[in-house]
Amino acid sequence: ASTLTVMTSRRPLYAMFGLAIAAVSNAVAVEVTVGDGVIATVPPRFMGLHYNGPTHRAVDPDTGQLRDFPSAHADPAASAALVGAGVGLSRVFVDVPRVNPSPGVYDWAAIDTAVDEIVAAGMTPMLNLHQRDGAWHVGDVDTPWWDDPTGRSAWTDLAATLATRYADRATYFELLNEPNHLHPTRDSYMGLDRSAELFVAGASAIRAAAPDAKIGGPASFGSWEPATWAKRVLNLPGGEAQLDFVSYHVYATGSATATDADLFERARWWETVPQAIRTELEANTTKPIELALTEFNASSVFELDGELWTDPRNVDDTGGLLAALGWLYS
Repeated sequence: ASTLTVMTSRRPLYAMFGLAIAAVSNAVAVEVTVGDGVIATVPPRFMGLHYNGPTHRAVDPDTGQLRDFPSAHADPAASAALVGAGVGLSRVFVDVPRVNPSPGVYDWAAIDTAVDEIVAAGMTPMLNLHQRDGAWHVGDVDTPWWDDPTGRSAWTDLAATLATRYADRATYFELLNEPNHLHPTRDSYMGLDRSAELFVAGASAIRAAAPDAKIGGPASFGSWEPATWAKRVLNLPGGEAQLDFVSYHVYATGSATATDADLFERARWWETVPQAIRTELEANTTKPIELALTEFNASSVFELDGELWTDPRNVDDTGGLLAALGWLYS
């Protein structure tokens, strides 16, 4: 073992990475001991990413221009690097209106490609049954399909069909993605109670087709929303039996003007959010329910002045530090 002393601010997040900040007025010496012991380990499926294929558009490092690239999963060097780094899961959006455009009609081509590429890369798919907005079969954004018995029946049928098709390759099934739980005056309002009902109905259909599946949701924001949703699920008949994990999203900012200091202050959310959800779960069930941080980044802003936009800190060195904090705190 050896000892390294660095100058850093009093902020523990910075000290964690040993950043040398010599010009801080209240700088203090921080002693960091480096040893060869193992403090804790994470399971092989701890880290994941979103499926980015079959092609994705990105900046070509040689030309500086946007062009289409193949999925990282379809590139042997990229997939080997990802697996070597410990990435074991890949999350795929199963877009409800696209895979089931009309009653009894299914189009699984895109999902087949994704699942095949993920499995070939040595990873496990997490299939997210994404409700999109309320415009499916019998609904629209003003009167969503989930408020119609026919729409809810179609949801259950789709969940069963999905599980039957992919049960031999997909372990994790996530139901819903950022549904409108909280804003009745906005488009496609679902509400927490309806969301919990949809989860139990869909999860029950998946469980019947894939008894060993891990099923969870609702992929909503922060701690209060997914924890409150989970309690609604647990209170429904059969809800506890179906809920294997609670998924949540944490972005350090939703503003294009947030400073670096703002983002590092909020990085603690990646620790406090799962702690808060865990506390609520333990007060309502003895079942060991896992937590899944299925989306996180420096910023959730994707549009600025009417144009698609990505905060540079989602991809630069600062973003790398924030991402590392997300992994470590989680």
